[in-house]
Amino acid sequence: NALRINGLGAPRAFFTPLLRQIKFPNTSYGEDYALGLAFSRRYRIGRIYDELYLCRRWGGNSDAALSIDRINANNNYKDRLRTIEIAARQQINNGQGHDHEVNVGEFAFTLQYNPARMTSAAAKVDAQSISERPCFLCQQQRPDCQIVKHFDGNLDVLVNPYPILPQHFTIPAKKHQPQRIANYYSEMRKIVSKYPDITVFYNGPQCGASAPDHLHLQAGRGMTLPLQRQWHRLSRNLEPLVLLGNDKQQSTDNTHNGNGESADGIYQINDYPCAAILLMTRSAEADKMLFRQLYSAMETLANENGNDANNMPEPMMNIVGWMQDGKFMNVIFPRRKHRPDCYYKQGEEQKLVSPGALDMAGLLITPRHDDFNTIGETELQQILDEITYSEADMERLATLLSERNNNDDTPLRRMKEVNNVRVGIVSAEKICFTLNGEYSAKGSQTNGRQQVDFEEGGLRWNGNLYRELTFVPLKQTSTFSIENVTIGVKFHWERKETETFEGTLRLVVEEDKICVINELPIESYLRSVISSEMRADASLELLKAHAVISRSWLIAQQQRRAEKTTTKDNNFFSFKKTDNSLIKWYDREDHTIFNATRE
Repeated sequence: NALRINGLGAPRAFFTPLLRQIKFPNTSYGEDYALGLAFSRRYRIGRIYDELYLCRRWGGNSDAALSIDRINANNNYKDRLRTIEIAARQQINNGQGHDHEVNVGEFAFTLQYNPARMTSAAAKVDAQSISERPCFLCQQQRPDCQIVKHFDGNLDVLVNPYPILPQHFTIPAKKHQPQRIANYYSEMRKIVSKYPDITVFYNGPQCGASAPDHLHLQAGRGMTLPLQRQWHRLSRNLEPLVLLGNDKQQSTDNTHNGNGESADGIYQINDYPCAAILLMTRSAEADKMLFRQLYSAMETLANENGNDANNMPEPMMNIVGWMQDGKFMNVIFPRRKHRPDCYYKQGEEQKLVSPGALDMAGLLITPRHDDFNTIGETELQQILDEITYSEADMERLATLLSERNNNDDTPLRRMKEVNNVRVGIVSAEKICFTLNGEYSAKGSQTNGRQQVDFEEGGLRWNGNLYRELTFVPLKQTSTFSIENVTIGVKFHWERKETETFEGTLRLVVEEDKICVINELPIESYLRSVISSEMRADASLELLKAHAVISRSWLIAQQQRRAEKTTTKDNNFFSFKKTDNSLIKWYDREDHTIFNATRE
């Protein structure tokens, strides 16, 4: 019926997770009709009979007093939509589409028919086969037409000649060396920090890498993977395995730090259809430390399961990483098998599926059309269960991580956990600022003058409404300047001026205003504090003493706040209560979303 009418009528309601996948068409007319038709390809849509709101028609709106030319243009657009939808349904019904969805539980996998990937899926990766062929990632074996972008001293960026993603890159090491992630894990973060709209991924030497003899990463542009498109739902049920910034006796029921946001740490993604682990961090140092901890635990588990270093050069894993709101999101899929049994069977029972990172992230590549048409939910779940960690493996991994975390109680660890400080700058209903250099925000690069307004309980920026905004510098030299910052509060020289800061800029809503927070390394903060509080001719020893006292005080308060959060002590502020009085002290604890103020 939707194809026979000229619209779906008001009101329209769309399921938000699906809306994020399909996205709005870039038109000013008929968006609701296009979305309704797209939804109805695979989902039942229906009419709402309840009265939800009252509306009226007025002169000048989209449907009032239209000219014949405009009516014809609108009808032509909707005719095109119907033509597109009929063709899409014909492809689906005839099995001619290049991709279709298979639901495994609540997660929607995308199956892609890609015959060009036959070479990769069927590649022989045993030691003898590799020794008998030249390395196609080495510079001397690359075709003359290959364009190279040098990323850093370790890696090159190449266009993948057999792409899975619309923009697919291979990132090989300059030096020929085996596929091992341990010493090159930090390169993944470097890539997405420099190019925040990139998703980077890694296939272990026994987990989908078609060139296990030459270290390489891969990357693609945008948030196109099913894992990323459905992340809003998946992120609601994360089980913490290791959290930074909290005492080792903490209850892992609490996945947030003292600022009300998700804490840096290692999490299990409970709602994913197979074993999946999230490393979520803000700093490169914390990211490296957590990965070493996870890598070590996986190595121990592999040894316990009878795998020696000769047969398994590194713990089996696939990794998919991207930047989101200033945090590095790295999903690790722990593996126990290279290929499923159905890969080696004969006849109709064979399914030529060789899962790598993209397959594990929900984009299953099928180079044969028969496999594309016949793999369903049951077979896909069996493949996932066979090649990834079992429930028992995940329980043992959690135990190993807990043991390592509890035994690591060195001062260095505590310093690493509090290596950043959040400083409150100003609070107002409108914030104007200038980004002096390239910054990353909401998956894109931006610079220059900006304005953010408090509106409807959120932050209005560039025409969109957000719950919070994070601007992450892409270069160490980048700074930001905030207008109308009050200095000298309650002194005779109190005034407003524009001030410039280093580090990350965060904007959050607090008490119907926008709160500006500067996140930066403690040492950078201390340089600013000491230079502003001490005379220029102060003695060196006095400056040293000031630095030690300030650093110790700040770290102590961060740890105290973490302990308050860990113990779930609702008495976060300092109270003294008697029968006839209630006394409350206001100090550093008066602020719950930052550690210190600019003053």
